Amino acid sequence: MSLAERRARLFILAILAQPAGSLLTPPTSLWNVICAIIHPIGMKRVYFIIFFLLIFAISSQAAQAHPGRTAADGCHYCRTNCDQWGVPWNERHCHGGSSTSGGSAGSTGSSGASGDSTSANVLPATDTQTVTTFPTRLPTRIPTPTKTPYIETGYDKKKLFKVVEVVDGDTIKVNLRGVIESVRLLAIDTPETKDPRKPVQCFGREATNKMKAFVSGQYVKLVDDRLQGNRDKYQRLLRYVYLQNGTFVNRQMVEQGYAFSYKEYPTKYLEDFNKLEKFAREKELGLWKSCR
Repeated sequence: MSLAERRARLFILAILAQPAGSLLTPPTSLWNVICAIIHPIGMKRVYFIIFFLLIFAISSQAAQAHPGRTAADGCHYCRTNCDQWGVPWNERHCHGGSSTSGGSAGSTGSSGASGDSTSANVLPATDTQTVTTFPTRLPTRIPTPTKTPYIETGYDKKKLFKVVEVVDGDTIKVNLRGVIESVRLLAIDTPETKDPRKPVQCFGREATNKMKAFVSGQYVKLVDDRLQGNRDKYQRLLRYVYLQNGTFVNRQMVEQGYAFSYKEYPTKYLEDFNKLEKFAREKELGLWKSCR
């Protein structure tokens, strides 16, 4: 056993040998033992040991905290010993409750130095963000116009439809139960007046005026032809047109020399209209007289 260990044992035994009340004022024998131990070491070394113990005690208390640069509101980021305090690492938090209280941070610090761990309440800092909401603008609903139901008339029951417009010598528009439809007269062809690709042809205006004289404002009967389709490529209805008195408008246009017999497509009146065209040409009626 070394000399230092022996002296330490003697020091401890001397303390234990004294009564409990006498430790406050050490007796001469105890003081002699202390001096006997300290004398070989020297007072300077004793002061150094005491100073070192004080530094160690202070640093051990500081190590129990979780230092961080404290802001003006009393909050800071946890850098050390975060697990011991139950705070996530690098999380910003405050001590002592509300950061607006001026004395809360100081009281927490003093309680931490005294070792009262229950008074050091660690509260996570909350960043309040103001969320600006804007009203949702709903698209303007355009009201759908209510279509007035068509009321069938007596003319509709008789399948007679009013002519609302004459386009040219072989095309008209009729009101077909509330719907305006273009109608191309079957088996005839008149000089052009509306074709943008062609100039106004000879006797075209006269043919248009003759058609107006026949059907403008009149109620007409429309008859289809099984040899032809319901509509042409321009979506016009393909029909024969009859007046209420029985006048066959398609026939009269050819017979009086205002239209040609349309020979390009077969119709049930093709042969009859060819004969009527020959008759008008021989008699020099209408266009056969004016157009050479």
